[in-house]
Parts: sequence; C-alpha cells; structure tokens
Amino acid sequence: MSFSLLSASSALASSRCTRTFRGFPVPRTPLLVGVLALSGAALGCDSTIDVVDGDSSSTFDDGGSGDDGSSTSPTGGSTDPYGTPCRYLHGTVTLPAWNGDADTYPDSVFSFEYGSKDLAIVHNDGDILYSENEFTVNMVVDDTSFIVDLGDVPLVDVPETIDPSLYPTGRFGDHDYVGAVVDHTFIIRTIDSETRQWAAARVIQLSPGASVTIEWVRGTDPEKLSVPTECL
Repeated sequence: MSFSLLSASSALASSRCTRTFRGFPVPRTPLLVGVLALSGAALGCDSTIDVVDGDSSSTFDDGGSGDDGSSTSPTGGSTDPYGTPCRYLHGTVTLPAWNGDADTYPDSVFSFEYGSKDLAIVHNDGDILYSENEFTVNMVVDDTSFIVDLGDVPLVDVPETIDPSLYPTGRFGDHDYVGAVVDHTFIIRTIDSETRQWAAARVIQLSPGASVTIEWVRGTDPEKLSVPTECL
C-alpha cells in the first residue's frame, strides 16, 4: 500500500464519516489521495446521511436553483412510484473544471446518489468528476464504475443497461474517462463496495475546460436504469 493510501485510511479512521473514502482517481493521482482525505476529515464528517429509496412517506420541496445539483423539476415535492423524492432522482448541476488543487476538487465532483456536490453531505462519495473537459467516474481503489457517451440521446430514451465494450474507450483505453460534448448524453454505472446504481447525464451547457452543466437522472433499481419520467 502506498504512503498516500495509508494517509487516506488514517484520516478516515480518525473521522466520523459513515462512508468510505472516495477521492481523486487513485490509479492516475495517488499522491493526492491523502491530501483530500485530510481535508475531508477536517470538515468533521459527523452527520449520518440516509438514502431514502423506497420511503413512500417522504416528500421534498424540490424548488432548488440547480447550482448544487438539486432538482429543478416543476413537480415540486413529487416522488417517483417507489416514494423516492424527485430531488434524489433528477436535477441540474454546474461543475467547474478541477484545476488540480485539492481545495477546488470538491466543487468539481457530484454524487448522483445524494443529488449533491456538497462535501458535508456526500462525504467524498462522489460519482463523477469534471476535469480537463473530461468526465471521470473511477473514484476509489475498489471502484469498477464506467461511463460511455451515448451521443445525442434524450434522457427519456436512455437504455436500461448497456455493454460498455460496444462503445469507444477514453484516452487511457478504458471507460473511466470520456470527453464532455454538448448535447450528448452519458450513462454512468457506479459499482464499488458502497454503491451499485445507474445514472445518466446530458450536457446542456459547456465551456470546454472551464465548466459544464448537466441535467441528470438516477434510477432506484441498482441493476438497471429506470428513468424517473415522473420527475422530468
């Protein structure tokens, strides 16, 4: 185990986070893992975040601006058929491009699971990073997540599952990285020891290498993407 990973593990053990560390894409930037872990521990990470899938009694006021990933759906406090508040299933978010600085990293990462990029909420449990006009999804050592570019496909038409081997790979020859393209939709499969989920994101605004705005959806079924059309 590298020194950076030992630092990350030590920082996590000293915090009260309820999620395991997820930070910089470990295979590409191992020396920075400890930096982010220490900054996360400094935040306290002492709140418990419960995923609300299946709670039929839950409703939410979804009138957020979208800047932090919150839903901008006109359905207000609606839920999907399984009772999950729409703010956890659909929204928009703007991600500035990560510039390599640990202090700016959290603002460039988004969690579909929590519908947020607020580090105090997601506890470094991000699902997608925007940097150098690319999306990155492999965020931790036990992560086998992938992302593919579906092209100009409306969110309502995203397939339930896909075989990534049928799609072009990114610049490293795998499906961890893919270039951001305006009006393209990307499907994201998150698989690690904490999370199994399907999500999709459509690029609606893009300043290449500066920022990207995506409209996103997440399904409640861990094995397929059932687009929450009631929330769109």
